Amino acid sequence: MVSTSSCLNRITGIRDLRITGIRDLRITGIRDLRITGIRDLRITGIRDLRITGIRDLRITGIRDLRITGIRDLRITGIRDLRITGIRDLRITGIRDLRITGIRDLRITGIRDLRITGIRDLRITGIRDLRITGIRVLRITGIRDLRITGIRDLRITGIRDLRITGIRDLRITGIRDLRITGIRDLRITGIRDLRITGIRDLRITGIRDLRITGIRDLRITGIRDLRITGIRDLRITRIRDLRITGIRDLRITGIRDLRITGIRDLRITGIRDLRITGIRDLNHWYT
Repeated sequence: MVSTSSCLNRITGIRDLRITGIRDLRITGIRDLRITGIRDLRITGIRDLRITGIRDLRITGIRDLRITGIRDLRITGIRDLRITGIRDLRITGIRDLRITGIRDLRITGIRDLRITGIRDLRITGIRDLRITGIRVLRITGIRDLRITGIRDLRITGIRDLRITGIRDLRITGIRDLRITGIRDLRITGIRDLRITGIRDLRITGIRDLRITGIRDLRITGIRDLRITGIRDLRITRIRDLRITGIRDLRITGIRDLRITGIRDLRITGIRDLRITGIRDLNHWYT
Protein backbone atom coordinates (compact mmCIF):
# COMPACT_ATOMS: atom_id res chain seq x y z
CA MET A 1 0.00 0.00 0.00
CA VAL A 2 1.21 3.50 -0.85
CA SER A 3 0.01 6.32 1.41
CA THR A 4 0.62 10.06 1.22
CA SER A 5 -0.30 12.59 3.89
CA SER A 6 0.44 16.20 4.78
CA CYS A 7 4.03 16.03 3.53
CA LEU A 8 2.82 16.58 -0.06
CA ASN A 9 0.49 19.36 -1.12
CA ARG A 10 1.70 20.73 -4.49
CA ILE A 11 2.17 18.87 -7.78
CA THR A 12 2.85 21.41 -10.52
CA GLY A 13 4.71 22.09 -13.76
CA ILE A 14 5.14 18.48 -14.94
CA ARG A 15 4.85 17.67 -18.60
CA ASP A 16 3.89 13.98 -18.30
CA LEU A 17 2.88 12.20 -15.09
CA ARG A 18 2.04 8.48 -14.90
CA ILE A 19 0.73 6.70 -11.78
CA THR A 20 0.28 3.01 -12.63
CA GLY A 21 0.43 -0.55 -11.32
CA ILE A 22 -0.22 0.19 -7.63
CA ARG A 23 -2.36 -2.22 -5.65
CA ASP A 24 -3.55 0.20 -2.94
CA LEU A 25 -3.09 3.97 -2.99
CA ARG A 26 -4.23 6.28 -0.18
CA ILE A 27 -4.13 10.10 -0.31
CA THR A 28 -5.33 11.34 3.08
CA GLY A 29 -5.02 14.03 5.74
CA ILE A 30 -3.86 16.89 3.52
CA ARG A 31 -5.18 20.34 4.27
CA ASP A 32 -4.70 21.81 0.77
CA LEU A 33 -3.71 19.85 -2.32
CA ARG A 34 -3.02 21.44 -5.70
CA ILE A 35 -2.45 19.49 -8.94
CA THR A 36 -1.80 22.06 -11.69
CA GLY A 37 0.04 22.78 -14.92
CA ILE A 38 0.47 19.18 -16.14
CA ARG A 39 0.25 18.42 -19.83
CA ASP A 40 -0.68 14.72 -19.58
CA LEU A 41 -1.72 12.89 -16.41
CA ARG A 42 -2.50 9.15 -16.37
CA ILE A 43 -3.80 7.21 -13.35
CA THR A 44 -4.20 3.56 -14.35
CA GLY A 45 -4.06 -0.04 -13.13
CA ILE A 46 -4.77 0.58 -9.43
CA ARG A 47 -6.83 -1.90 -7.44
CA ASP A 48 -7.99 0.45 -4.67
CA LEU A 49 -7.62 4.24 -4.66
CA ARG A 50 -8.79 6.37 -1.73
CA ILE A 51 -8.74 10.19 -1.63
CA THR A 52 -10.03 11.26 1.79
CA GLY A 53 -9.81 13.90 4.51
CA ILE A 54 -8.64 16.83 2.38
CA ARG A 55 -9.88 20.32 3.13
CA ASP A 56 -9.30 21.85 -0.34
CA LEU A 57 -8.42 19.92 -3.50
CA ARG A 58 -7.78 21.70 -6.80
CA ILE A 59 -7.10 19.96 -10.11
CA THR A 60 -6.50 22.63 -12.76
CA GLY A 61 -4.67 23.45 -15.98
CA ILE A 62 -4.21 19.89 -17.30
CA ARG A 63 -4.37 19.22 -21.00
CA ASP A 64 -5.25 15.51 -20.87
CA LEU A 65 -6.31 13.57 -17.77
CA ARG A 66 -7.04 9.83 -17.86
CA ILE A 67 -8.32 7.77 -14.92
CA THR A 68 -8.69 4.15 -16.04
CA GLY A 69 -8.50 0.52 -14.93
CA ILE A 70 -9.25 1.05 -11.22
CA ARG A 71 -11.25 -1.53 -9.31
CA ASP A 72 -12.46 0.69 -6.46
CA LEU A 73 -12.16 4.48 -6.30
CA ARG A 74 -13.35 6.47 -3.29
CA ILE A 75 -13.35 10.29 -3.05
CA THR A 76 -14.70 11.22 0.38
CA GLY A 77 -14.52 13.78 3.18
CA ILE A 78 -13.34 16.76 1.11
CA ARG A 79 -14.60 20.21 1.98
CA ASP A 80 -13.98 21.88 -1.40
CA LEU A 81 -13.11 20.12 -4.65
CA ARG A 82 -12.42 22.02 -7.88
CA ILE A 83 -11.76 20.38 -11.27
CA THR A 84 -11.21 23.16 -13.81
CA GLY A 85 -9.38 24.09 -16.99
CA ILE A 86 -8.88 20.58 -18.41
CA ARG A 87 -9.00 20.05 -22.15
CA ASP A 88 -9.84 16.33 -22.17
CA LEU A 89 -10.89 14.27 -19.15
CA ARG A 90 -11.59 10.52 -19.35
CA ILE A 91 -12.86 8.35 -16.48
CA THR A 92 -13.20 4.77 -17.72
CA GLY A 93 -12.99 1.12 -16.71
CA ILE A 94 -13.76 1.51 -13.00
CA ARG A 95 -15.73 -1.16 -11.17
CA ASP A 96 -16.96 0.95 -8.24
CA LEU A 97 -16.72 4.73 -7.97
CA ARG A 98 -17.94 6.61 -4.90
CA ILE A 99 -17.96 10.42 -4.53
CA THR A 100 -19.36 11.22 -1.08
CA GLY A 101 -19.25 13.71 1.80
CA ILE A 102 -18.07 16.77 -0.15
CA ARG A 103 -19.30 20.21 0.83
CA ASP A 104 -18.70 21.99 -2.51
CA LEU A 105 -17.82 20.32 -5.80
CA ARG A 106 -17.15 22.32 -8.98
CA ILE A 107 -16.45 20.81 -12.41
CA THR A 108 -15.92 23.66 -14.87
CA GLY A 109 -14.11 24.72 -18.02
CA ILE A 110 -13.58 21.27 -19.57
CA ARG A 111 -13.63 20.88 -23.33
CA ASP A 112 -14.40 17.15 -23.48
CA LEU A 113 -15.48 15.03 -20.48
CA ARG A 114 -16.22 11.30 -20.84
CA ILE A 115 -17.39 8.99 -18.03
CA THR A 116 -17.72 5.45 -19.40
CA GLY A 117 -17.50 1.76 -18.53
CA ILE A 118 -18.26 1.99 -14.80
CA ARG A 119 -20.18 -0.76 -13.07
CA ASP A 120 -21.47 1.22 -10.08
CA LEU A 121 -21.27 5.00 -9.65
CA ARG A 122 -22.53 6.75 -6.51
CA ILE A 123 -22.59 10.54 -6.01
CA THR A 124 -24.00 11.22 -2.54
CA GLY A 125 -23.93 13.60 0.40
CA ILE A 126 -22.77 16.75 -1.42
CA ARG A 127 -24.02 20.14 -0.33
CA ASP A 128 -23.43 22.05 -3.60
CA LEU A 129 -22.53 20.51 -6.96
CA ARG A 130 -21.87 22.62 -10.05
CA ILE A 131 -21.16 21.24 -13.54
CA THR A 132 -20.65 24.20 -15.88
CA GLY A 133 -18.84 25.41 -18.98
CA ILE A 134 -18.26 22.02 -20.63
CA ARG A 135 -18.34 21.73 -24.38
CA VAL A 136 -18.98 17.96 -24.65
CA LEU A 137 -20.11 15.70 -21.78
CA ARG A 138 -20.74 11.97 -22.24
CA ILE A 139 -21.98 9.60 -19.51
CA THR A 140 -22.24 6.12 -21.02
CA GLY A 141 -21.97 2.40 -20.30
CA ILE A 142 -22.75 2.49 -16.57
CA ARG A 143 -24.65 -0.35 -14.95
CA ASP A 144 -25.96 1.52 -11.89
CA LEU A 145 -25.81 5.27 -11.34
CA ARG A 146 -27.09 6.91 -8.15
CA ILE A 147 -27.19 10.68 -7.51
CA THR A 148 -28.63 11.23 -4.03
CA GLY A 149 -28.60 13.52 -1.01
CA ILE A 150 -27.46 16.73 -2.73
CA ARG A 151 -28.73 20.08 -1.52
CA ASP A 152 -28.15 22.09 -4.72
CA LEU A 153 -27.23 20.66 -8.12
CA ARG A 154 -26.59 22.90 -11.14
CA ILE A 155 -25.86 21.65 -14.67
CA THR A 156 -25.36 24.68 -16.92
CA GLY A 157 -23.56 25.97 -19.98
CA ILE A 158 -22.95 22.64 -21.75
CA ARG A 159 -23.02 22.53 -25.53
CA ASP A 160 -23.56 18.78 -25.99
CA LEU A 161 -24.69 16.43 -23.19
CA ARG A 162 -25.40 12.72 -23.72
CA ILE A 163 -26.52 10.20 -21.07
CA THR A 164 -26.75 6.76 -22.69
CA GLY A 165 -26.44 3.03 -22.08
CA ILE A 166 -27.24 3.00 -18.35
CA ARG A 167 -29.12 0.08 -16.84
CA ASP A 168 -30.45 1.82 -13.71
CA LEU A 169 -30.35 5.56 -13.03
CA ARG A 170 -31.65 7.07 -9.78
CA ILE A 171 -31.80 10.81 -9.02
CA THR A 172 -33.24 11.24 -5.53
CA GLY A 173 -33.24 13.42 -2.44
CA ILE A 174 -32.12 16.69 -4.06
CA ARG A 175 -33.43 19.97 -2.72
CA ASP A 176 -32.87 22.11 -5.84
CA LEU A 177 -31.94 20.84 -9.30
CA ARG A 178 -31.29 23.18 -12.23
CA ILE A 179 -30.55 22.07 -15.80
CA THR A 180 -30.07 25.19 -17.92
CA GLY A 181 -28.27 26.61 -20.92
CA ILE A 182 -27.62 23.35 -22.79
CA ARG A 183 -27.69 23.32 -26.56
CA ASP A 184 -28.31 19.59 -27.10
CA LEU A 185 -29.34 17.11 -24.41
CA ARG A 186 -29.88 13.40 -25.12
CA ILE A 187 -31.07 10.82 -22.58
CA THR A 188 -31.24 7.44 -24.31
CA GLY A 189 -30.91 3.69 -23.83
CA ILE A 190 -31.73 3.52 -20.11
CA ARG A 191 -33.59 0.53 -18.70
CA ASP A 192 -34.94 2.15 -15.52
CA LEU A 193 -34.88 5.87 -14.73
CA ARG A 194 -36.19 7.25 -11.44
CA ILE A 195 -36.38 10.97 -10.55
CA THR A 196 -37.84 11.25 -7.05
CA GLY A 197 -37.86 13.33 -3.89
CA ILE A 198 -36.78 16.67 -5.38
CA ARG A 199 -38.14 19.90 -3.94
CA ASP A 200 -37.58 22.14 -6.98
CA LEU A 201 -36.62 21.00 -10.47
CA ARG A 202 -35.99 23.45 -13.32
CA ILE A 203 -35.23 22.46 -16.92
CA THR A 204 -34.77 25.64 -18.94
CA GLY A 205 -32.97 27.18 -21.90
CA ILE A 206 -32.30 23.99 -23.88
CA ARG A 207 -32.35 24.08 -27.66
CA ASP A 208 -32.98 20.36 -28.31
CA LEU A 209 -33.97 17.80 -25.69
CA ARG A 210 -34.43 14.11 -26.55
CA ILE A 211 -35.62 11.44 -24.09
CA THR A 212 -35.78 8.11 -25.94
CA GLY A 213 -35.36 4.36 -25.61
CA ILE A 214 -36.21 4.05 -21.90
CA ARG A 215 -38.03 0.99 -20.60
CA ASP A 216 -39.43 2.50 -17.38
CA LEU A 217 -39.41 6.19 -16.43
CA ARG A 218 -40.75 7.42 -13.09
CA ILE A 219 -40.96 11.10 -12.08
CA THR A 220 -42.43 11.26 -8.58
CA GLY A 221 -42.50 13.24 -5.34
CA ILE A 222 -41.45 16.63 -6.73
CA ARG A 223 -42.85 19.79 -5.18
CA ASP A 224 -42.28 22.17 -8.12
CA LEU A 225 -41.31 21.17 -11.66
CA ARG A 226 -40.69 23.73 -14.41
CA ILE A 227 -39.90 22.86 -18.05
CA THR A 228 -39.48 26.11 -19.97
CA GLY A 229 -37.69 27.76 -22.89
CA ILE A 230 -37.00 24.64 -24.98
CA ARG A 231 -37.04 24.84 -28.76
CA ASP A 232 -37.61 21.14 -29.52
CA LEU A 233 -38.60 18.49 -26.98
CA ARG A 234 -39.01 14.84 -27.98
CA ILE A 235 -40.15 12.06 -25.65
CA THR A 236 -40.20 8.80 -27.61
CA ARG A 237 -39.94 4.99 -27.34
CA ILE A 238 -40.71 4.62 -23.63
CA ARG A 239 -42.49 1.49 -22.47
CA ASP A 240 -43.89 2.86 -19.19
CA LEU A 241 -43.93 6.53 -18.17
CA ARG A 242 -45.33 7.61 -14.79
CA ILE A 243 -45.53 11.23 -13.59
CA THR A 244 -47.03 11.27 -10.08
CA GLY A 245 -47.10 13.18 -6.81
CA ILE A 246 -46.11 16.62 -8.09
CA ARG A 247 -47.54 19.71 -6.43
CA ASP A 248 -46.97 22.22 -9.27
CA LEU A 249 -46.02 21.35 -12.84
CA ARG A 250 -45.40 24.00 -15.51
CA ILE A 251 -44.56 23.28 -19.16
CA THR A 252 -44.17 26.59 -21.01
CA GLY A 253 -42.39 28.29 -23.90
CA ILE A 254 -41.69 25.22 -26.05
CA ARG A 255 -41.71 25.59 -29.81
CA ASP A 256 -42.19 21.92 -30.75
CA LEU A 257 -43.21 19.14 -28.38
CA ARG A 258 -43.43 15.49 -29.54
CA ILE A 259 -44.61 12.64 -27.30
CA THR A 260 -44.57 9.41 -29.33
CA GLY A 261 -44.11 5.65 -29.07
CA ILE A 262 -45.17 5.27 -25.41
CA ARG A 263 -46.99 2.10 -24.43
CA ASP A 264 -48.31 3.19 -21.01
CA LEU A 265 -48.49 6.80 -19.79
CA ARG A 266 -49.79 7.75 -16.35
CA ILE A 267 -50.09 11.35 -15.08
CA THR A 268 -51.60 11.30 -11.59
CA GLY A 269 -51.63 13.12 -8.26
CA ILE A 270 -50.72 16.60 -9.53
CA ARG A 271 -52.26 19.55 -7.75
CA ASP A 272 -51.63 22.24 -10.41
CA LEU A 273 -50.70 21.55 -14.03
CA ARG A 274 -50.05 24.29 -16.61
CA ILE A 275 -49.19 23.67 -20.28
CA THR A 276 -48.85 26.99 -22.09
CA GLY A 277 -47.03 28.76 -24.89
CA ILE A 278 -46.39 25.73 -27.11
CA ARG A 279 -46.47 26.31 -30.86
CA ASP A 280 -46.78 22.67 -32.02
CA LEU A 281 -47.88 19.78 -29.82
CA ASN A 282 -48.05 16.28 -31.26
CA HIS A 283 -48.74 13.20 -29.20
CA TRP A 284 -49.78 9.63 -29.77
CA TYR A 285 -49.18 6.27 -28.14
CA THR A 286 -48.23 2.85 -29.45
